[in-house]
Amino acid sequence: MKRILCVLVTTLGILSFAIPSASATILPSAAADTAAGDILGVYQNSTGLFSTTCPASAESGNCWWWAADTFMALFDYAENNSGTMNTTRLANIASIKSDFANTFSAFCNGGCPAGADDEGVSPFDNHWYDDMGYWEQALINAYEYTKTSKYLYAAEQLWNNVTDEGYMEDCGLIVQQNADASKPELEDGFANSLYVRDSAWLYEITGNAKYMSGKTDGKGGAIGVAGNVRSEMTNQVAGTPSPGTPGSEFFIAGETDPSSGCTAATGTQKWLSTQGEMVNAYADLSVAYAAYCPPATTCTANISLFANLADELATTVTTNTSLTNPATVFGTPAILSEPCESQTTPSTWPDGCTIGGPNTNQFSQFLIFKGNFERGAYCSLHNFNDGALRVFIQNNADAIANLPHFGFLWEPGSDANVNFGTRASILDGLEAYIAGSTLMCAGGS
Repeated sequence: MKRILCVLVTTLGILSFAIPSASATILPSAAADTAAGDILGVYQNSTGLFSTTCPASAESGNCWWWAADTFMALFDYAENNSGTMNTTRLANIASIKSDFANTFSAFCNGGCPAGADDEGVSPFDNHWYDDMGYWEQALINAYEYTKTSKYLYAAEQLWNNVTDEGYMEDCGLIVQQNADASKPELEDGFANSLYVRDSAWLYEITGNAKYMSGKTDGKGGAIGVAGNVRSEMTNQVAGTPSPGTPGSEFFIAGETDPSSGCTAATGTQKWLSTQGEMVNAYADLSVAYAAYCPPATTCTANISLFANLADELATTVTTNTSLTNPATVFGTPAILSEPCESQTTPSTWPDGCTIGGPNTNQFSQFLIFKGNFERGAYCSLHNFNDGALRVFIQNNADAIANLPHFGFLWEPGSDANVNFGTRASILDGLEAYIAGSTLMCAGGS
């Protein structure tokens, strides 16, 4: 169910990216064709994944949630380029649809629901609620693009599963990363940002109020979890106003500490996936809230608040250079980077970043994160006309379109560490600039 966003005329607007930069020798649209083709070229029909070295069992590990994220990038590519077909795009888009249908069969293993809003335990219950959140996104986007109802039903079932099982008993409306009793109890930035984003998006599609306000037992809902993220998982940059206030700078923490009563944000890494998913969550929540709340002063204030939070977080990531961790952007103009995992011996960023050595492997989680941020930045930009963010997205698209290979680092002369995750991240960065469709965002059409 699509609704019209209550627009604050002085701040909110719709943007179009139509004119490529004259400095680019390879256009982002052409680079996107190549990146999508490269990804589809390594798809494995036998497992529904994108690498022969990905484990095909337990639906766990980075390979599986990377596959969900990769399909997000591929569906965005299909949505954004459907109006300008050529032979390559026709072939790519046909493969995207058939490959996802095949992966869905592997994902379900015969157990996905046949109807809407199923309360049963999902067949994809691997106890990792951030993994499940990534798959919810992919399923919602697949539904938005294909209008295949079973994809939406599976996303709803995952939401019910996470809502019923994913909360920490001592922390109220906040989602833990893993409910396995053998794992440490951890409230996770990935899981919570994904939960808010998926909830807002599901409400926009279905109109079911529980996705915003929670279930009858008090669990869940985008509004409550977003509030707890603000109070428990927000690290405000010293010397800046409170989040939601013009000029504010803040990050979403990697986790909170249950021993502190869940009031202390912990974790030093400002992972771009967490930041990007929360940018997307706030942007989508501003749209969903406009449909959820009858017109009133509080509605207008909250629509504006969530839009502001999305823009402030995106701006913090793209401009802040006084971090404990290495700066998240570098170069002139700024090109997106990522704080790496801790290394045994600290070294200078980015050349010393361990992306294939003894501390990590070819599927290190952060290799795909920049794409998550670029998706969120586009959806925020779709709602909130921030010229600096638009220029940032364009600069990055021009830079990565002309890389000699689609690896982890995005600046010229960068590394050759390439796999399907780095290609998916690149594709997201390109599509954030091309952006011919807004189906990737709540309220898009």
